[in-house]
Amino acid sequence: YGYTEEEARQLDAGALIPASAQEATRGLVERLKRGEHSPPCETWRRAKDGREIKVSLTASALLDESGNPAAIATTEKEL
Repeated sequence: YGYTEEEARQLDAGALIPASAQEATRGLVERLKRGEHSPPCETWRRAKDGREIKVSLTASALLDESGNPAAIATTEKEL
């Protein structure tokens, strides 16, 4: 998305989500929190220079020792 590694480490991931994709992203996060599976989907991300980029997104819940969702891991690929 145009960020250096240092910038990316300090970046709030929410800054990558344009307004047009925020509602769908909230829904995805809620499904993963409930332990539901989410198939890969297409969505949008915002680059450092402000461009919106269409991406393929795969998201998975990472579980804690008790089997409860504790974090979310994503893989995103520009389309």
